[in-house]
Amino acid sequence: MELPPDVAELFNTFVSLANLNHLHELDWNRFYEFIIGCYRSDVNLSEPELQNLLVTKNFEREYARDIAHIYTHGRDLLKFI
Repeated sequence: MELPPDVAELFNTFVSLANLNHLHELDWNRFYEFIIGCYRSDVNLSEPELQNLLVTKNFEREYARDIAHIYTHGRDLLKFI
């Protein structure tokens, strides 16, 4: 899936600075900004889509799956605001 430019920028910032083995606080903050950007731009990735995007950026498949699952929870929370 091709992301809109503003969301792609947030994603690329997140993945280019992230610790690929264990996300740190700043990594999580950038990931949350990505989730919010998706929400604002009406981009609703499925877990497998995000997992695949993360794997293409060198995240281990299992870790990418976990992060994609957290993305889904974040999107679900934003439905209540």
